[in-house]
Amino acid sequence: MAITTRSVTLTVNRPSGVLAGTKFRFILRGTGLTGDGNLVTNAPDYEETASNAAGLISADLWPNDAGSSPTYYEVQEFQAKANGSQRWETVGAMLVPSSGASTIDVMLLDQLPDNAEPHTVLTTAQYDALTA
Repeated sequence: MAITTRSVTLTVNRPSGVLAGTKFRFILRGTGLTGDGNLVTNAPDYEETASNAAGLISADLWPNDAGSSPTYYEVQEFQAKANGSQRWETVGAMLVPSSGASTIDVMLLDQLPDNAEPHTVLTTAQYDALTA
């Protein structure tokens, strides 16, 4: 059975913004299992796309909340250094909900909580349901 993806627009909120044409890729972390038991895996070259003139990134990704186990996307940015070296650098993480707003802010690494104790990242809808 085909895995259903969702078209989303991503923003990377950093003081310097994102330059047009910056390459990003999204790596699914965790074991992605759909409700009917299909395994969701990364394509061999991951989902890779470049930012547009406004610094926005568009991608078709599998919604994390459609799975039966916790997953998230690691967000990597292709960086060319002044010394000529090039590499993919992890800049953040994100969750893709199956419904709701189609624009998602990437949580940058310096915004992520310390991993000293067990914790769970919730979507807004999951948090709202807990606090209702």
